[in-house]
Amino acid sequence: MNIENVKNNIKNNIRKGSFVKLKWQKVLTNYKTTPADIQVIKISQAIVRFGCEYDNLSKVQEKREDGVLPQDNQGLNGMEWLEYPYILKNKNNNEFLRVYTVPNCKIESKYYLNGNEITKEQAQEYCTKANFSTSNTPLDCFNVKLENIIELAGQTA
Repeated sequence: MNIENVKNNIKNNIRKGSFVKLKWQKVLTNYKTTPADIQVIKISQAIVRFGCEYDNLSKVQEKREDGVLPQDNQGLNGMEWLEYPYILKNKNNNEFLRVYTVPNCKIESKYYLNGNEITKEQAQEYCTKANFSTSNTPLDCFNVKLENIIELAGQTA
């Protein structure tokens, strides 16, 4: 996807605290025994929020009070802000969009095998377990690689 289009869309159309539709993809990692011509892609979409201050989120404050999260923020785990509060980069200079989850909005995902839609169970036959979340704990925020963004706030990347 076009990273510059995504950055321009963020700069021109996204305001701090905005709720927007985000659609992104990820090429899943196959088992070593999976034939080389098999490619599984996961396409996800959700309504997310941008430009929030993590420590000011009420759900984060509640988790700190309940002991679910440490009392102090533990940082960005090997990332740093490139364009605060939207874009992060890692040590390999990959750029990521920082998004925050919206209560009662689920992330919807579909799986595709060589372009044809399949079920999650079928995808699990070809791809490693690390590709599939096993946690029942909802995320407060997550990062999406800029090059994986398909659509942001109604704009195709």
